[in-house]
Amino acid sequence: MAGATPLGNMVIKLGLDDADFGRGVSNSKKQVGYLAKEMSANMKIADMAGDKIGKLGTKYESLTKIIGAQEKQVAALKKAYDESFVDGKATDSTKRLASQLQDANGKLASYQTQLKNTAGDLAELQVKTTGVTGSINKYSDKLISSGKKIESFGNGLIKGVTVPFAAAATAVTTAAISWESDFAGVNSLPSLIVI
Repeated sequence: MAGATPLGNMVIKLGLDDADFGRGVSNSKKQVGYLAKEMSANMKIADMAGDKIGKLGTKYESLTKIIGAQEKQVAALKKAYDESFVDGKATDSTKRLASQLQDANGKLASYQTQLKNTAGDLAELQVKTTGVTGSINKYSDKLISSGKKIESFGNGLIKGVTVPFAAAATAVTTAAISWESDFAGVNSLPSLIVI
């Protein structure tokens, strides 16, 4: 089932074969619309399943099909545009087709950019989650998480133990200075001679 993403027993398949569409601009527009709906539905299913790689894979596969349909639309518009000239002169139809062709080419470029970005995102996610690099990333994420927990514990220890020790040391030092001052005052008092 090309273009379908299963979730348990559920599969959404909205795309139609090229033979079902026939030829022409309006048919290729319909095909792009159906493929875009199919892509959206399958990406939602993968997202609900928590399958990030599956979601990107579905998007990549669907965009490839959408680009194919959009290229057919551009080709049909180009052919109609070329045939719209009468005796080498542009007609009202030529102007309308030129606008449609420009719009179709813009959409095609947008789909191609999305496909390129999706391929990069998919490759990056696969590197991060699979193979040796994926294992290293997962292990480093665990180390970072453990480090943050240890740091949090250390901060709590500083606040809960070290700060009270410092306060106690300050209090003891202050008391010792006060006692020493009081004791020094005793030695400096004139001696009382008792007879």
